[in-house]
Amino acid sequence: MNCFNKLPLSTGNKLIIKAFYEKDRKEYWEVWVASYPYMDKNSFKPFNQFFRESLEDRLPKKHKSSRQMLNEAEAIQIKMQNGQYKEVKM
Repeated sequence: MNCFNKLPLSTGNKLIIKAFYEKDRKEYWEVWVASYPYMDKNSFKPFNQFFRESLEDRLPKKHKSSRQMLNEAEAIQIKMQNGQYKEVKM
């Protein structure tokens, strides 16, 4: 731990990000291995493609302004009050 504390902040930050990335990769590997027996020729995806697509799903496609997010939240609140709530795609 002493060595870690002596590193520059940017390097420590990169190591933490890498640790989270590796943790996610391990978890998705376990999901992929569990799914593998149920894959056929049409549904098979190599692990790297499976993991890359999962990362793309978690990253925001387009940044929204604060005003846009507040407007969406208000619209959801109105729908909930009127009993018309359906899943809202973000």
